[in-house]
Amino acid sequence: MTSFDTIIRALGGPDTFRAALGERHLVGVTPVDPSTLISWSDLDDLITTRRLVPPHLKVVNDGRSFPASAYLDQTSSPRRRQQPVVDAAKLQALLSKGATLVINDLQEIAPRVTEAAQALSELTHERVQANSYATWGKTRGFDPHWDDHDVLIVQVEGQKHWDIFGPGTQAPLDHQVDADNERPSLPVWHGNLLPGQVVYLPRGWWHAVRGSGDHSLHLTFGFQRRSGLDYFRSLIGHLEHEPAFREDLPAFGTPREKEAHQQRMLGALSAVLANHDSQSFLDDFRQLLQPTRPLDLGAIAPSREKAPEEGVVDEHPIPAPAAV
Repeated sequence: MTSFDTIIRALGGPDTFRAALGERHLVGVTPVDPSTLISWSDLDDLITTRRLVPPHLKVVNDGRSFPASAYLDQTSSPRRRQQPVVDAAKLQALLSKGATLVINDLQEIAPRVTEAAQALSELTHERVQANSYATWGKTRGFDPHWDDHDVLIVQVEGQKHWDIFGPGTQAPLDHQVDADNERPSLPVWHGNLLPGQVVYLPRGWWHAVRGSGDHSLHLTFGFQRRSGLDYFRSLIGHLEHEPAFREDLPAFGTPREKEAHQQRMLGALSAVLANHDSQSFLDDFRQLLQPTRPLDLGAIAPSREKAPEEGVVDEHPIPAPAAV
């Protein structure tokens, strides 16, 4: 059984998890050591060997990001101006004062996190992004907020205090469209997450996170589920081939002409909807989620010609050069 399997079982299993998507939060605990997914030494190696810089690496405190110059070496050599790297002393100084270290897109660079993200993608039929958050002390990295995507949180090391308030607006899209998404006054769940505890939150659910005085490392797997708007956006390419939608709108036509054009568009839309239903859209999207084919540079290298084996006669010998 993989680490991801135990995470989903801690939340009630695949069926319970899928039934909760977009509807309610889940909290559970897995018996497997979550540091098998990511560890402090893993983060050390990634920061130093992958040359992580913004936007893949950020340092934040009380909802504000530090400028990159506060923790990057950009001046020790001419090369560092173009290719900065993390300055270990600067970074550790900020973190020791309570700042939060954020590493984004771990699903692309940390193998065990990649496997977990792929398993979650297969379960949800959505793209999955994985980020890590490391904090020391009692400060908060971000103000109380809600996300425009679902999240699955795994506490890896230490502990952190969470207040989960629930949704303010049903199925919000983003902070620009849903600026009126107000936070409920009382939390529906609160407490310190300990190593191995797991939380699922639907998109739009308000939450506040702060350090408990201890160190903390947790992973967040985020995925944005397909909506009716995504489905309708996918129909644009089909509607572009429908004459009723390609024609100019009869801005100066008679009421009868305008109504006739409106009916032609409705008829064309109905036909497109019938031929390209939402399930087909979901099936097509799922095909895009197949794992990327591994790169094999050796396969494109020119193969060397094998010498004939001893005792085997070459049926097409190279003719000897003519005598001069």
